[in-house]
Amino acid sequence: MQNTYDVIFHAPKFNADGSLAKAGTMTVFFNGVLVQDHSEIWGATAHAAKAKYSAHEPKLPIGLQDHGDALCFRNVWLRPLAD
Repeated sequence: MQNTYDVIFHAPKFNADGSLAKAGTMTVFFNGVLVQDHSEIWGATAHAAKAKYSAHEPKLPIGLQDHGDALCFRNVWLRPLAD
């Protein structure tokens, strides 16, 4: 079975002191169906902990997780969007 995701991600913005100025957001289409519409991201996640933000560079590497399941990723494209 093959599924597709289209994700539009807007990175969070931070103030000069490192505090959060604007939360990041995501819009997600799963197999062409809108499932998340400009949803606010609460920050980085960790096991059994509340998500939280910490100041970081505007562009960082992405990470894809599989939790040890038998799956693969292919045809992953990144395209920068204008502000």
